[in-house]
Amino acid sequence: CLFYDNEEIWIEASRLCPADKTRSILAQAIKQMPKSKKVWLLAAQTEYNYSNKDTRRKSEILLKALEHLPTEIEIWKEAISLEDKVGAKELLKRAV
Repeated sequence: CLFYDNEEIWIEASRLCPADKTRSILAQAIKQMPKSKKVWLLAAQTEYNYSNKDTRRKSEILLKALEHLPTEIEIWKEAISLEDKVGAKELLKRAV
């Protein structure tokens, strides 16, 4: 498809699809566009909402995103905000 490299189309597709399909749509988007900050952040928020506000699941996705986007400050901030003091300190060390 021609839209594989358009993050706005993937985001809109995830918004329009049934709730039970959103996670798989975002997983496909990440495979096609692993450097898209918007897609990673949406995937993390979607997983958080889907898993009954489980911050551990959201954190896992954000840490995976940082493997692909190690310079994205917004993702670092979000990941650090989910950690306790010790975890936040470790992430801050990695960020610097």
